[in-house]
Amino acid sequence: MVVSSGEFKRISMCDITNEAWDILEVTHNGIKMVKTFKLQMLTSRFKEIRNARRKIFKKKNYKLQI
Repeated sequence: MVVSSGEFKRISMCDITNEAWDILEVTHNGIKMVKTFKLQMLTSRFKEIRNARRKIFKKKNYKLQI
């Protein structure tokens, strides 16, 4: 496992490995939660755009049929 310089600064002052492990675990769980949240936001925005485009297409298609 490779530790970034920021993570190394956080864990270098720990006296026992358990403290360092806890810090790394919290850091990585936080990163995972942020990534999950961003993915949910992007998915939601994609669905909004897709639905808006469908509505526009339906309107144009309806006008062509008249």
